[in-house]
Amino acid sequence: MRVKTILILGASFWSLSATTGWAQTAADDNAQPSPNAVVVDDASDAIVVTARRREENLQDVPVAITALSAAALESRGIERSDDLQFSVPSLRIAPQISATTPNFIIRGQGRPLFAGALPSVVTYFADVPLPQDGSIVPLYDLSSVQVLKGPQGTLFGRNTTGGAILLSPTRPDLDEHEGYVESGVGNYDAFNLAFAANVPIVTDRLAIRV
Repeated sequence: MRVKTILILGASFWSLSATTGWAQTAADDNAQPSPNAVVVDDASDAIVVTARRREENLQDVPVAITALSAAALESRGIERSDDLQFSVPSLRIAPQISATTPNFIIRGQGRPLFAGALPSVVTYFADVPLPQDGSIVPLYDLSSVQVLKGPQGTLFGRNTTGGAILLSPTRPDLDEHEGYVESGVGNYDAFNLAFAANVPIVTDRLAIRV
């Protein structure tokens, strides 16, 4: 009787472990990249970022990063850089002198209050740092936005002790003619219009995007 009980318990544990392993494998096979990921290849689950001035898999980069793709920006209604604070943990954007001189704060580090102080969080557009005044910019026709948290002085300058915000514009397509037009209206006579056009000039060699 004792041997029979041991055999039944062993079979039960084996069945449970086999079922659990199968479910985990199925979940891994059906796993999809996060909607916040910057994915350059739809056939791959790799999240590619440029936090170290080159394209790398996010899992290989020892930096705390929040990456938003163009689709994520559109689905979350992020139209300006100050809208990022509602989708990026530990990021806060507050006006300092005026609405056009914001204070970007990551993990409590931002621009000091005294005059002439440099910001601790720097915004980059296509790897070019934007002026410290007027850093609230519209986010249109971008391929991704990456928020780097923590000191970035090795690659982005000594002032980026709080972090950096990388705005990456959409690169020209060398093969296809394409573009889009977007418009909107609102209260107080608000009206906006945005467009982009991609024109290949020399196939596989030269294209322009406006």
